Amino acid sequence: MRQCHPLTPRYCDVSRDFMSALSSPITTQVGSCFELANQNPLFGLISPDNFLYYPILGVFILTGVPSAGMLWSKATKAANDEADRQDRLDGYK
Repeated sequence: MRQCHPLTPRYCDVSRDFMSALSSPITTQVGSCFELANQNPLFGLISPDNFLYYPILGVFILTGVPSAGMLWSKATKAANDEADRQDRLDGYK
């Protein structure tokens, strides 16, 4: 297990948490494209002839990339802020 700084244990796995959050919208978008192309039931419950099938897939497909971009920018900002804070604590800035 990776050792964390004793004063900031909650920042130890920040990048790992953001990367897993980033992959989720992209995975959802790609999976929704395959569901649409193959006409598979959504979540095993909503069949392609249900009136909610296309709106649900549309939301997943249209929001995947913007959500991933937003998470990427937040992750980068959080990592930079934490690096600056740690630099100040270490006396580099």
